[in-house]
Amino acid sequence: MSRHNLGRLCVAGLLMLSSGTARAQFDAFYPGYPQSVVYPGSTPQGDWARGRGFAAFGMGLYNLNTAAANSIQADTWMRLNQYIYQSVWEQTRLHRSRMAWENQRRIQAREQRYQQLVDRPEPADIYRGDSLNALFW
Repeated sequence: MSRHNLGRLCVAGLLMLSSGTARAQFDAFYPGYPQSVVYPGSTPQGDWARGRGFAAFGMGLYNLNTAAANSIQADTWMRLNQYIYQSVWEQTRLHRSRMAWENQRRIQAREQRYQQLVDRPEPADIYRGDSLNALFW
């Protein structure tokens, strides 16, 4: 083991030893709820009922946590849907502006070519008849 790894191991050990206690009991998260213990004078029916109560409490927590998870999931899907909608809208806007720019450039090129055919035709334009057609139009 290298000195570098040994130093890391020592630091991890010191951090672990300096940490507080970790509670894994149920009441750490839900204070005030009694623990499942057998009290003096308890009966099998009472213990059974207490067990049913704990089971019902667990089912209620499951329903609560499931509702919270479903709410988070619905919010996530709504945000994703909004993001996709805005992305598609922006992409469409950019595409339309690009198409308008290209259309405007095409119109300007056509007008420049028309002006060239009318004002200063080349011999090839006269020979092909392009200049005459431009004057006709």
